Amino acid sequence: MRITGACLPAIFVCYAYCQTAAAIQGSVIDDSSRQVSRALVVATGQSLGNHSTYSATTDPHGQFTLSNLVPGGYAICVQELGGPHLNPCQWSGPKQVTIAAGQTLTDQVLTVNTGTILQVRIEDPGKLIMQNDDLLLGVYLANGLFVPMRLANVTPASRTYDIAVPLNSPVRLGILSKHLQVESRGNSGLSLAPPVNSGRGSAAVNVATSATITLPGFGANEGHGPIIFAITARQ
Repeated sequence: MRITGACLPAIFVCYAYCQTAAAIQGSVIDDSSRQVSRALVVATGQSLGNHSTYSATTDPHGQFTLSNLVPGGYAICVQELGGPHLNPCQWSGPKQVTIAAGQTLTDQVLTVNTGTILQVRIEDPGKLIMQNDDLLLGVYLANGLFVPMRLANVTPASRTYDIAVPLNSPVRLGILSKHLQVESRGNSGLSLAPPVNSGRGSAAVNVATSATITLPGFGANEGHGPIIFAITARQ
């Protein structure tokens, strides 16, 4: 094979990059030492000037490889969409690693705690929800940060959201919308705040629903719900 002069710069760049690129290999297990498959492992750069993210999905044996990383420090999170395992970056603390140029960190074990799935269904019998509407559901972490729930299923008459939450711990659920009024539907002891007026006279912006509800802690076989609310009006 003949290598032309035009190819030399590209070969040099590739060689230099391959000498500095790093990798992380490991596995994800839960707090019962079971392998967690189909989980998304995300590494986010923590070094000055490097906030890049790298991701990989665990295989059937819970194994993962994060490749072509820039050297430096990383915080590693584990996300399991629709599953009961808790993302350590939200509920406990991320694994912190530092990797050098050309290094491959092996046998990195990421442990995730098992929670339960909180499921909320918003019924819309009047079909008041419009496409890409401003309805937002989520839970508040212990540090006060708001984590949106996943939109798991949509039908013509309802939307179902879910998120993994810790076992046997109260959960602060938030429901927000500027245009949709949401009310509790058959959930004993749950209530939503009335509309809030910003106090700007005739140009006031009303919040149709802005509520924070504290739910009781759920056991391992509870919390699958769904907890049901309904859209009753649109402003």
